Amino acid sequence: MKKIKPWLPAILFVMVIAMLILYSFYTTPQKMHQVPPTGSGHPNMASGGYRDIFHLLGTSSYIAGTISFSLIRFKKFLPSPSPLVKHISKAIFHLHLFTGWAALVFGILHGSYYLLTEQLTYKGMLNGIAAFLLLLVLAVYGWLFQRFRTQIMRKIHSYLSFIGLVVLFIHTGGHFIITVASTILVWITVWLIGFFTRHADPRTKSTVFHLDDQL
Repeated sequence: MKKIKPWLPAILFVMVIAMLILYSFYTTPQKMHQVPPTGSGHPNMASGGYRDIFHLLGTSSYIAGTISFSLIRFKKFLPSPSPLVKHISKAIFHLHLFTGWAALVFGILHGSYYLLTEQLTYKGMLNGIAAFLLLLVLAVYGWLFQRFRTQIMRKIHSYLSFIGLVVLFIHTGGHFIITVASTILVWITVWLIGFFTRHADPRTKSTVFHLDDQL
């Protein structure tokens, strides 16, 4: 029972997120992030200049989230006997924490603007809220993992991150190619580091393979 309790909030949030996305498919299809009709929203905030800024913040949010997801793979090299690999991996892993929080902050700013200037029935609004909720849950479980360092928290955070990629695809559409390309590039880099590390130092071989079996 103790092992199930940490999963319950995550499962409930994922169910809410799924319902938001499913419901968004039944709303009237309109252009994403349209300017609201005259008399609705905030007239100054609905101007083109503001919209460009907050649209850029939304783009920055999903790029930062993708980078954060990709960089977590470097954690596998933290126990490496190679001082150089260990130092680089530690620095990159800390960057994962920074980009993760940056994604949440950018997402809050981006979402707040569109909540003030558009109606919830506009296409992209509901799945945008779903994406923000997932970022929030990811941040909470990431913070809990840093405090308690349990296997359950690590697994929940990991599974939520994969679900997050799906939600990002639904919300960003064609721009998701940036997400896929950057993730693949980082993972290829991780594989190359592991390959050369194993060949450069025989002691690293058993360490890397052991960690791969756990991931």
